[in-house]
Amino acid sequence: MKRISRTALLSLFVLLAGCGSSEFNKDTAKEVIEANPVQLNGEQLLLTEEQVTCGNQQDLWHLTQLGSKKAIGHLTDKGRALQFTDDVRVGEQGAAGATVQVTGKFALRALQVPSLQNEGERSRVVEAKTVVVVNHECFKGSSPALLGVRRGEFTASANPMFRLKLRDDWSVSELIH
Repeated sequence: MKRISRTALLSLFVLLAGCGSSEFNKDTAKEVIEANPVQLNGEQLLLTEEQVTCGNQQDLWHLTQLGSKKAIGHLTDKGRALQFTDDVRVGEQGAAGATVQVTGKFALRALQVPSLQNEGERSRVVEAKTVVVVNHECFKGSSPALLGVRRGEFTASANPMFRLKLRDDWSVSELIH
């Protein structure tokens, strides 16, 4: 009888020890993406119509109509100070809305993590629907979406892909294109 109770106790201990393990999952990936600002280099953001209008009114760019549904927003110094690096483009063929290019360190919010791939003990590839936190009143209500790449083109139909690496802690190593 003592042997059975010791075995049962040992089994319970092993089960409880497993509950405290730190398995890398989609929630962990979301936390890693959001933990620290991430360096973005020439990435494209999708802007809403309200953000484009607000940015024009707040002197972040000056919109020039190029046709009935096409416009360009020439960046001002205020827009460049937010780390926008190329003019806002409205109505570009194939785009789901207005876009702007950014370069710099930005806080990210991962809204959804559809997939996670294990590349070994210290590396993961994560697909995450992601928005970029831009510290300006035009972007307080909703943050611009970070566009993914499909067939070499930025598109709203693809989520960004991140490579996460474990060094001392997990961190974003790079965006994958």
